Amino acid sequence: MQAVSDLSQRDQAVLELWSRGFDDKDVAERLGVSRQTVDRIRTRLCQRAMVRTRFQLGCSAARLGWLQGASPRVSPRGRPP
Repeated sequence: MQAVSDLSQRDQAVLELWSRGFDDKDVAERLGVSRQTVDRIRTRLCQRAMVRTRFQLGCSAARLGWLQGASPRVSPRGRPP
């Protein structure tokens, strides 16, 4: 499994936005990419973490330290909960 330093900036950005509750459409809009690109990133991250589901990816990302700096207390629209 890879360290956070082995992830691209885009991979890290996608993980951070997901951890804040954004869905794929919102992640794509925020990063200026297509939803297909977000899907490809998810597939690649799942392969790197050796998991199959988005839930497993989130658990593995947290365990591996891939979510450093992510703030789970921010709502999907950027407002405090």
